[in-house]
Amino acid sequence: MDLLSEGVDIPEVDTLLMLRPTQSATLFLQQLGRGLRRANKKCCCTVLDFVGQHRREYRFDAKLRGLLGCTRGELHDQLLTGFPYLPSGCQMSLDRKASEIILESLKNSLPTDWNARWRELKDLRASGRDPSLSEYLAATGLEVEDIYANNRGWSELREKAGFALLSPGLMRSLCDARWGEFFT
Repeated sequence: MDLLSEGVDIPEVDTLLMLRPTQSATLFLQQLGRGLRRANKKCCCTVLDFVGQHRREYRFDAKLRGLLGCTRGELHDQLLTGFPYLPSGCQMSLDRKASEIILESLKNSLPTDWNARWRELKDLRASGRDPSLSEYLAATGLEVEDIYANNRGWSELREKAGFALLSPGLMRSLCDARWGEFFT
């Protein structure tokens, strides 16, 4: 089985049936790569993905985020706009039902508890990003109320995720400078 999903090179393959479940983005990309090789007289590769219907909790969003290299919020936007940021020559078409299933998967994958939220911020940090609160909200699909629920806050979340915090005096200076921009 691994030979066909990872180790075979037949550039003429123009149709893939995805039948093997995997939560590994790397393995999924290797499987997908079996059909993405260029070949003479090959104009496209059709991928029929039948994986995920066997378990309700399957993470379609994780698979597509790994494929597209985007955040949850960016995936949501791309899904609604027909994936406009794919590389030149690439196209992704989903039928109405598939789009609904993926949107539901995105909704169900929101980090609903504190630990899931700081782990998601930590993942953003690991990818080299230091997001502002607004960038974090856009990336995760959360609302500001989610961050400040249960007497928690953005600073506490950043600290838990391993980001350095600004000293209160420096924070006040930055705030004063920012507010000064509005009144001058």
